[in-house]
Amino acid sequence: MGKDKKDSSAGENIKVAVRVRPMLDHERERGEKECVEVDVASSQVIVKGEAGAPYTFTFDYVFNKSFSQKDIFIQVTQPMIEATMEGFNSTIFAYGQSGSGKTHTMAGSFEIEEEKGIIPRSFEYIFQKIKESPSTVTWRLFCSYLELYNGKCRDLLCDSQVSLQIREAQDKSFFVQDLTMPEVKFMKELYRHMEEGTDRRCVGVTDLNAHSSRSHSVFTVLLERSERGEDGDAGSCKVVTSKLNLVDLAGSERQSKTNATGDRLKEGANINLSLSALGTVIDSIVKGRGHIPFRSSPLTMLLKDSLGGGSKTAMFANIRPSDVDISETISTLRFADRAKQIKNKPKIQMDPKDAKIAELMEEIEDLKFRLRKYENPNDPTLQEEEEEKQDENLADRLAQLEMDLEQANEEKERMETELGQLRASSSKHGDELGQQLSRAEESVATLQQEKDLVMQQLVDEQGQHHELQTVLADFLRDLKSPELTGEPIAPGQFDLARISKVLDAVLERVREGLGGVNKEVLDSEVQNAVREQRKKFEEQEKQRAKRHQEEVERISALNEQAQAALQQAMNRMVKMKEKIEKEKARAAELAEQCRKQKDELTEQHKAELAPLRALIADLENQLSREKQMQRSTRGSFVGTP
Repeated sequence: MGKDKKDSSAGENIKVAVRVRPMLDHERERGEKECVEVDVASSQVIVKGEAGAPYTFTFDYVFNKSFSQKDIFIQVTQPMIEATMEGFNSTIFAYGQSGSGKTHTMAGSFEIEEEKGIIPRSFEYIFQKIKESPSTVTWRLFCSYLELYNGKCRDLLCDSQVSLQIREAQDKSFFVQDLTMPEVKFMKELYRHMEEGTDRRCVGVTDLNAHSSRSHSVFTVLLERSERGEDGDAGSCKVVTSKLNLVDLAGSERQSKTNATGDRLKEGANINLSLSALGTVIDSIVKGRGHIPFRSSPLTMLLKDSLGGGSKTAMFANIRPSDVDISETISTLRFADRAKQIKNKPKIQMDPKDAKIAELMEEIEDLKFRLRKYENPNDPTLQEEEEEKQDENLADRLAQLEMDLEQANEEKERMETELGQLRASSSKHGDELGQQLSRAEESVATLQQEKDLVMQQLVDEQGQHHELQTVLADFLRDLKSPELTGEPIAPGQFDLARISKVLDAVLERVREGLGGVNKEVLDSEVQNAVREQRKKFEEQEKQRAKRHQEEVERISALNEQAQAALQQAMNRMVKMKEKIEKEKARAAELAEQCRKQKDELTEQHKAELAPLRALIADLENQLSREKQMQRSTRGSFVGTP
């Protein structure tokens, strides 16, 4: 009995299973590539991005396309159902991006045996276990089916789709008021209720999924087990009530990928809002905050007992393998990584009367143990039991500390991985910036060469202009020179043949020297070319300086973020180490207190035994004296005549 109590108080973490669906044909046709790898042996999921180190996550279970629906049910769901039939509340829910296979995992196909999901296989296994139950056990089953659509709770087993209110019970749990919960006696009835509710559930078409769930749904199976005593006495019957919650969450989605409009856009916004509230609750539980905002969303209110409460919980994280969805995939895996750190404390849901009786019986056993310990303080068996209890308590505390340390190390590794990715990204951007600077310098050198060439052309043109002036001066001299005709031209006389001959000679010289250059056109073209080159060079210089400044600012911001993240991780590590040292000191102090209390009890016991021993000695002396008096009296009677 003490063992069961220890196991109940120790608690257990949420079980997380990651399932990667295969690539679809239309995804391959679009040129998408797989970026997710599954290492089944080490239960790891590896996501490879374009740059930096890959993201690696470790979970309780990982499944790829080689695992069938039946394999997944046997490994994850079957133990949960067995625990439910023993009296524990259990919850199984699927989380992931729209179109990642959540509904296929939870429901699948009811007609095809190989495609049956968790829900129909759970129905079959429940009735199989009921048939195998002993004759002293009787069962009653009830079911309910609800959906959360646009923040409203609706009963899917009721024809009138009206909004229902979620109320808080006296034990701080939440329930849905006026929710239909019919009794079922056959498996076909469960199937019928499931199909009727599914037909009423809201689905829609988006670019990511042709049958996208537009609401969260919760199908609950309530089991009531009555077990009679071996003598068949109805008065000794024990009643245990438990429930199995099968939750299919709507997928998180981005409007840029779903291209949703109108009602679909509103539905997506409400889905993302409720999933964000669920993430906030999980973060608050993992980080140990005092206030957990369960009231922020109807979804978190209904999942309160499953997140850090008294229920056994398993989560399926469904992801798409395409590199186009890498950001959504990493977000889903980080959500699942936080969820697996939540610790629940499952307990058997007994009838209040039976629970009180069990509690009193346990208290009686504890009192009997204390009484035996007081009566026989030196009994080695009792001492061993006491030491075993202390060892178990210390072992539980040490296990908790080791778990906290492991979580801190995982957080440190995650931060170091992110820092490495940031550094790799920063190095990559630095290389790109260096290449851009090299190209800019090459461009500047090219422009400088073009500028030198233009200046050289300008100098050449100036020389040609000077030579043109020389040719013209020679032409004027030739007009007055008698060398061509033998006699000079007299004023007022113009020999056209002679002038034409002189012009032909001059033009021949011009052709030989300049090639027929127009000075004004040449000067204009040179100036325009210089202005264009100068303007182009200045514009490129401004753009290069602007890009350089932007890259410097972005790299500085990334460096600051990396330094801040590293500092936060180091601060958390320091705090965690201080906490562990305090707990170790606390454990040592408790051990010392236990030792002192044991010594004090021993001394007290000795002090209490001393008067008893003295009293026993007095009684023995008195009894001895009475025996002597009786013998002397008997002797006096014998000596009398």
